[in-house]
Amino acid sequence: MTNKEGETSDKQYSLADLMVAIVNVSSQVAELVKKFDDNDLVVAKRNEEIEQKLKSHEQRLDKQYKEDIRRNIIIYGWSEVQNDENHVVRHKLVELLTDKLQIQGVRSFDIHSIRIVGEKKNVVRATLCSPHLVQLAIRNSAKLAGSKIFLDFDLSPEERAVKKELLSFKRTLSAQGKQCKLKNKNLLMVDNQPFTVEQLKGFNEVAADTQTQSSTQSQIGSGVDFFADIEMGDATKKRTPPNQEDVQQIKKPLIKPSAFHTTGKTEKFLSKKKANKKT
Repeated sequence: MTNKEGETSDKQYSLADLMVAIVNVSSQVAELVKKFDDNDLVVAKRNEEIEQKLKSHEQRLDKQYKEDIRRNIIIYGWSEVQNDENHVVRHKLVELLTDKLQIQGVRSFDIHSIRIVGEKKNVVRATLCSPHLVQLAIRNSAKLAGSKIFLDFDLSPEERAVKKELLSFKRTLSAQGKQCKLKNKNLLMVDNQPFTVEQLKGFNEVAADTQTQSSTQSQIGSGVDFFADIEMGDATKKRTPPNQEDVQQIKKPLIKPSAFHTTGKTEKFLSKKKANKKT
């Protein structure tokens, strides 16, 4: 072998030496691959632990949030506090709870926070000292009959969405003559029967399918030619008859006989046919 200076090197490598070197390199590569695999397992396990911790923290925060909003009470239509400062609203809320709702022993420090919300500034969100005080206020809210003030529990975003759907079903069913009343944040009483949002959605889908099937059967049994675009939701229309001019054009031959190339035999046949017609 020759070195960089072009001189011949006395060290010669046999085939066995090269094979040993290849085996050594292969073993080193295998060790590196194993280290990378082990690192991937460690990273994956670490990521799984972090995800579990995040999920646990989210569940804990969600539970704490739901416990906190149980101490909140929402007061709607309280227009007399629109322009008042928070400390004045706090004092008026104590009077509302003690005088009008007749809850004894309410003090100003039992109201932890006051916030006026809403576009008209006539909605108050108050945080009370305990969920029990909130329940007492809601239970005695019938004493506010005749006023514009309405009390309600504070809800989470998910609970607000459920209540919104229940109110939508309530309006629809009330228009149909049903006796509807919200029992709580999850149930709607329809003719003294409790229903959840999922049950009401299921009944609505069944009613829609039944109505579609009955309308289809009535169209088939009537013997009248109707068609409906179910997917687009178009109204059922009567199919109009074709124009008479279009019918005449359809009856005409599409290709005239003169368009064909006639041979001598064909011309003789046509001339004999014309002569027979004349006689």
